[in-house]
Amino acid sequence: MQNFVIIEKNKFTLIGLKVRTSNALEADPKTARISNTIQNYYSINKNESSVVPMYSVYTEYVSDYTGEYNYFFGRSVFYADEVPQDGFVLIEIPAQKYLHYKTSAGAMPDIVIDAWRMIWDLENNSQLPSKRLYKADFEVYGESYAPQGKTIVDLYIGIE
Repeated sequence: MQNFVIIEKNKFTLIGLKVRTSNALEADPKTARISNTIQNYYSINKNESSVVPMYSVYTEYVSDYTGEYNYFFGRSVFYADEVPQDGFVLIEIPAQKYLHYKTSAGAMPDIVIDAWRMIWDLENNSQLPSKRLYKADFEVYGESYAPQGKTIVDLYIGIE
């Protein structure tokens, strides 16, 4: 069994870019949207390449991980009226319980892809410590983020 820690987090607000996608679309490089969203974020915010933490968020699921969802990439904000560029949106991550999972050090994006595949496998085999809510799941890229090297990513999976 993987090392999951159940934690409660207060709601918080993020600002960034959002796109509708699915894991089926992400599996094909021709239709994948996540990497383009991240690249677009940094092309608009050239000065933010060193801002941490950054968040990848999965929300508004149609069903579960097999259906469509909104993908969001951005950073936290202190003031909800902070919308500096056209196309940027504010999203609120709800207060809820989360399964927290810390990846081992590895290369991006492989460690994140492998972590989610492990989570889906555990979910399919009823081996997750708690049932997923599919409200908001997110990854945090903090001080240990090294896009060209060994990085560690924190995953938070919303649970009942």
